[in-house]
Amino acid sequence: MHFRVLTFLFLVSCFLPTALAQNQSDFLSDLAEARKLRQMLPNHVNGLARAALAARAGKIASLTSAAAFQARKQYIRERILASLGSLPERTPLNVRPVGTLERPDYRIEKFIFESQPRFYVPAHLYLPKRGTPPYPAILFPLGHEFDTKARPLWQLFLGTLATRGYVVLTYDPVGQGERIQLYDPDWGESKVFRNNTEHTILGIQCLLIGDNLARYSVWDGMRALDYLVSRPEVDATRIACTGNSGGGNITAFLAALDDRIQVAAPSCWINSWQSLLDTIGQQDAEQVLIPSLQDGLDHGDFIYAFAPRPYLILSAIRDFFAIKGVRETYDEARQIYAMLGVEEKLHKEEADAGHDYLNETAEVCRYIREGGDRNTFLARFRDAVSPGFDPDRDLAHIGLANQTTMLMSESLQVQELLRQAIVDRYGPDETAARFRAFDTICSATQDRQDAVVALLRDQAIDLMLVIGGYNSSNTCNLARICAEKVPTFHIADPECLQSATTIRYRPAGGKIEVEATGWLPPLGNVSVGLTSGASTPDNLVGTAVRRLGSLCNP
Repeated sequence: MHFRVLTFLFLVSCFLPTALAQNQSDFLSDLAEARKLRQMLPNHVNGLARAALAARAGKIASLTSAAAFQARKQYIRERILASLGSLPERTPLNVRPVGTLERPDYRIEKFIFESQPRFYVPAHLYLPKRGTPPYPAILFPLGHEFDTKARPLWQLFLGTLATRGYVVLTYDPVGQGERIQLYDPDWGESKVFRNNTEHTILGIQCLLIGDNLARYSVWDGMRALDYLVSRPEVDATRIACTGNSGGGNITAFLAALDDRIQVAAPSCWINSWQSLLDTIGQQDAEQVLIPSLQDGLDHGDFIYAFAPRPYLILSAIRDFFAIKGVRETYDEARQIYAMLGVEEKLHKEEADAGHDYLNETAEVCRYIREGGDRNTFLARFRDAVSPGFDPDRDLAHIGLANQTTMLMSESLQVQELLRQAIVDRYGPDETAARFRAFDTICSATQDRQDAVVALLRDQAIDLMLVIGGYNSSNTCNLARICAEKVPTFHIADPECLQSATTIRYRPAGGKIEVEATGWLPPLGNVSVGLTSGASTPDNLVGTAVRRLGSLCNP
């Protein structure tokens, strides 16, 4: 205690004179005209930006003929390419297959390609098993999700597209997933943890040498397209591109530059510079084309570079990007499409949701809150409703049965969205009478739960290992049941069993994987119980048993 106090006093005595000297030399702090000194440069730059946008508005208003529009389109592409600093040379892709996953209705091919020499891009290709090739294809650039192409929601989404007859290609962006550039071997992840931060650092490094990070992300997308159209299963005349957030950004850039894309649908990115200046500003480095504002470009220009082909703007009114900017750009672009005689090829969807794609849950919630056209709703969900279903009557009272084949996080999200929609429509006092949630499980899950209960009741177990995905609701529930009786370690795969002293696992009820030591008793006999989720492959269980045996009997 005395040492800490003495240290504190010493620090004060050392730094206090320096602080006083600094105050005495900081004469600007006492000047009234300098009180807004920190805002002067941003205000000046924002003023230049607003002036450039005002000049641009006059030029867009003058686009009253197809010839004038074509000149604008050529100008947009020239300025985008100038901002990127031209594009790299097309070199061999050197595609290297790394694995295949078989699903009932589609196959996933995992591979790596080189967008530039030794610039490796891990990718997944979803191939339909039904129908007759060549199939239409979709390029799916990814946003800033932590788990990128492995994100369970994207796997569900892309698998659904493949089931419906589309070939889909997705790949990790630079600085994310398997392409972390600032890798820390001790942490086993990026030194800066967040991919947004890594993008910022990479972007600044590029700017310091006159380069642009967008050049790399755009070229990754173009080379991914090269591979996609080279596949014999793909109809190269029917290529679409869509992505959410940062994936929406890359979709907009690619669509503006690559004529192979026939339909574009960026999600949660198209906005307006005026709205961004008024709210949160521009985002990651790869989304900033310098000096596009000085060149008089706005988000609408990415649409014009693609016109007159079909363009769908996907947006969300609860997004952190203000919906006002989306509406401004759509209204402007609609006039251009109308002038070209193709107004029907431009559409905008607004989801009552956050920063993500519109999903069926959001559509149901919107109908609960606002009502709508009954026939349109029934047509939309014709394959999902029972005979006699009436949304005006039956959505007034909801019972939700959670499906354990869904991810736990998604099940809970659906539950909360529907509950909130009932609250918004009928008020909190009516919620208990109008909304009930029920946990339901399949027979395979029930069998495992019964077996675990019997094992813990009848056997003297020292600890339990539960094997299966952290996002599997039934596996997490098994871990919860076990943790109530004995020390329990929920592991994603056998590699989590690092040694006889160290294990990686997710605690029951926890949200992140942790590392622990001393999980196995160092001496004597130990009785280990083992179970797995209903969807956990048998080979993982077998490998875990062998791994455990080698740790206990080295």
